[in-house]
Amino acid sequence: MQHYLTYQHNVQRLFREHRDKYDGVIIPLSIATSFPTGTFGFVRALCASDASKQYAIDPRNALFQHAWNRDSVRDPHKKMAAALGEPYPSKGLTTALAIEDFASDSVLEEHVKKTLAFQLGFCQREEDARKLAKYKKMLGLDTLGKLGSPQHLIPPYYQFGSTSDSWFRVNMRCVAFSHEHAAAVPIRPVLHFGKWTDIKWSEAFGALQEQKVRSVWLYPNNFHEHEVPESELKAYREAIKTGVKSGIECFSLFGGYFAVLMSYSGLLGFSNGIGYGEWRDSGYHRGGSADTRIYMLKLHRYVDSAVAQSLVERDPEYFGADTDIIAGYVESGVSLVEIDRGEALDHFMECRQMELSFVHGQPVSAAVAELRETVRHLEGIGELEHEKYGQGLNQWADVIEKA
Repeated sequence: MQHYLTYQHNVQRLFREHRDKYDGVIIPLSIATSFPTGTFGFVRALCASDASKQYAIDPRNALFQHAWNRDSVRDPHKKMAAALGEPYPSKGLTTALAIEDFASDSVLEEHVKKTLAFQLGFCQREEDARKLAKYKKMLGLDTLGKLGSPQHLIPPYYQFGSTSDSWFRVNMRCVAFSHEHAAAVPIRPVLHFGKWTDIKWSEAFGALQEQKVRSVWLYPNNFHEHEVPESELKAYREAIKTGVKSGIECFSLFGGYFAVLMSYSGLLGFSNGIGYGEWRDSGYHRGGSADTRIYMLKLHRYVDSAVAQSLVERDPEYFGADTDIIAGYVESGVSLVEIDRGEALDHFMECRQMELSFVHGQPVSAAVAELRETVRHLEGIGELEHEKYGQGLNQWADVIEKA
């Protein structure tokens, strides 16, 4: 299963020191346009240090489709709009984009052309040798080769409610225009929707087949995999299985451990951030860094440090040995409330690798047993913990067991 990390310029150390734990990076357009030199230099050096590393640029168009207070438009928004072309600079920065903004084929095609041209041109940047030397040294390289084109391009995409939604048709028109402007680089469109249960997946994949699409990113908006009804989880599973039957490779643009479990149903890869990223609301526009939280391996989720400490105190043998970092705090008697952000993120990277390795090497029955075992320990701790964390894990076990 391919594991991508959403690129963050403020945690480059994690990308550098844990290079063995991921396959590629997804670069948000806002980062690529706001920090072009640093992003280009780092990705170029990363790919030079490991030729197997992949990268792609996420245009995140749906941000401008949402209604949010344009009085708070920031420089990243303006730079994104410039890279995406019309109607972003003239309208998207002042109000939410509407279907009629893309009624003209000429406008939409020019928008697609400009979006893909940015992705294709990113690797051709000419940067000052002194700046590039910084990243060469950072990754311990003697030489720094040219950065190649992305392994795939992401056409413009917008959130839709169903396959009969006009926004879905706009997406398919974007895909159609992309073939001509992709310069022979494969495209991997994003299907960005509200709920798994609202989509007729045979129709969605049928539309992609007509466009000769071979792989797709699936992106349910703000999908909290731990908290959604079981019907949503089942629909997720069935969507992947429908994609497999259609001959289309499926990837999840944002996901956590449930996405890893979906590899049992045929999901080929997913992406997450470091310290966040299990879900994303495409209308979120404020930016900033996530608070320091601790990833609990047995729960397969982030919790506040005080909650992590409480779980460890009440069941140290089960919850207190996820990684050497956590075990060190437990053995020394230091509260996890004292953990610093860097250690918490290192711990997360270790946990995510263990999750991937476990699912890759074990049958479904072992994954089900592991989830059920955690639920039993939560029952032993207390009713509140079981209700808050155990019910979601039981749902996951039910969904993958009955696939």
